[in-house]
Amino acid sequence: MLLMTMSSAVWAASVQIFAAASLQTALMDVLKGYDGQVGVSWASSSMLARQIAMGAPAGLFLSANDEWMDWLEERSAINPQSRTSLVGNQLVLFAKRDVGFDYSSDMSIPQILQNASARGKLAIGAPDHVPVGLYARQALQTMGLWDKLKTQLVPAENAPAVVRLVHYGVASIGIAYATDIKGRKDVRLLASIDPTTHKDIVYSMALTTHSDETMKRLYDYLRSEKAQKIFINHGFLPGDPS
Repeated sequence: MLLMTMSSAVWAASVQIFAAASLQTALMDVLKGYDGQVGVSWASSSMLARQIAMGAPAGLFLSANDEWMDWLEERSAINPQSRTSLVGNQLVLFAKRDVGFDYSSDMSIPQILQNASARGKLAIGAPDHVPVGLYARQALQTMGLWDKLKTQLVPAENAPAVVRLVHYGVASIGIAYATDIKGRKDVRLLASIDPTTHKDIVYSMALTTHSDETMKRLYDYLRSEKAQKIFINHGFLPGDPS
């Protein structure tokens, strides 16, 4: 049975997994195959990590990057021996289905961004702490575009929120994970961002210091071949959960 708290500002005693918001659709599907009761709280990895450090009732943490897992390890809030790479992801540039600016599939990313920014804003995750925003900033810096575009950014609290900003027209274009727009009919992929322009996108998983044997069983299930296949079907890249 899956119990969810959609906002992690307030949590219930049943909450056991704290998971990056970009995992929501896939993780809900994965948990359908688990035979125990599970409570999940979704938010940005940064928000969840801070709550875990304050004693929130999480037995398992799924982070969208290693930095926030490192932060918790430094505070002795997780079991470092349990850290593992669950899945990976990719960054993409996307817009509404009706793009609204000059675009063709043979344009370079700088050309697309230049045309889009002339018509509106660029949505990314908050670049100082939200993983999808950290990756986006790294990519834009590598491409020499950060200084040109940083005044036109609309920061979002997590990866799904980036897509919502574009969907509602707050921004004309966005940088999110490939899995965030997979299967959506309201937005379209414009370009995949070269993964060498940013750190590898790795979702880390670890047991917290509040974990018990029940959590260990759930941890093992999420690392299983069955769970990995479901994540991959949702567009995630294979992890190394061994």
